[in-house]
Amino acid sequence: IDAFEEVFDQLGTDHEILYAPFMLKRFAANQNAFQADGLHPTADVQPLILDTLWPSLDSN
Repeated sequence: IDAFEEVFDQLGTDHEILYAPFMLKRFAANQNAFQADGLHPTADVQPLILDTLWPSLDSN
C-alpha cells in the first residue's frame, strides 16, 4: 500500500490533482471495524478515517 500511495501521490503532484491516502489503511484487516455487510466501516472507526483523510484535504 505504501508504494502505491507514493506513486499516486507523485502523480497527483505532477498533475495538480489531490490524492488522498487509502482511507481504510489503518483498519482494513480488522473485520470488527466493518458493519455486518463487510463493506462499510462502523461508526467507531470514522475518527480514524477522518484522521487519515483530513491532512490531505486540509492542505489544499
